[in-house]
Amino acid sequence: MKKYILTYIILVFAYTAIQAQNNEWKHNQIKFSPLRTLNSYAPGLELSYQRNYGRFASQITGAYVTDVFGIDVRENIRGYRYGFEQKYFIVPKRVRMAKIMNAFFSVGFNYDDLHQDISSLTFVPIKNGERDYENSYITDCILLNKWLSVNIRYGMEFHFKNLILEWGAGIGVSNKNNQYLNKKNPTDERDSRGYEGFIPFLFIENEGKYTTINIPVSLKVGYSF
Repeated sequence: MKKYILTYIILVFAYTAIQAQNNEWKHNQIKFSPLRTLNSYAPGLELSYQRNYGRFASQITGAYVTDVFGIDVRENIRGYRYGFEQKYFIVPKRVRMAKIMNAFFSVGFNYDDLHQDISSLTFVPIKNGERDYENSYITDCILLNKWLSVNIRYGMEFHFKNLILEWGAGIGVSNKNNQYLNKKNPTDERDSRGYEGFIPFLFIENEGKYTTINIPVSLKVGYSF
């Protein structure tokens, strides 16, 4: 699936380069996402570059994942997040209103590659298909999150000369692969008794492969040129 997504991105940017030659509007945007610094599962510093052409725009995003403000929702989290989004603007840019604001629909892809150091977790060996609580043990470990998501969004861009403000929200699906390292045995499971943690259906710290609903919400500020 990843190779098809990469091929799609390359074709879109090739088309962008051709169409942008006839576009009288400013082609480029650099944006920063302040909400990413407060994100509960993958906080960090996120920048985006957007290329406009006609009623379409292509946006690539990169983020360095780290607990920026020391909120410790996910302590010792680190990693990277990559994204691509294809936008379609509802109002033609020749319309006067579009010079100030414009709404869009988009399809986006995101990939998260996250590492979290977790101390003093309890694991339970599995024997004959059942948990052997008598031989449970405590160890420090690393949680790996590798997530691929596809989202459909609706949003708006507001233009104040060169200043850009963008917000958007939508829905999608996320394919999650979570793995704990440093266990004594690969089949050992985390002892979840009394664990309150995150909302269960998000499957952030549950080991295994899951498909979940994704609800992206974003706010970006930036500069056009």
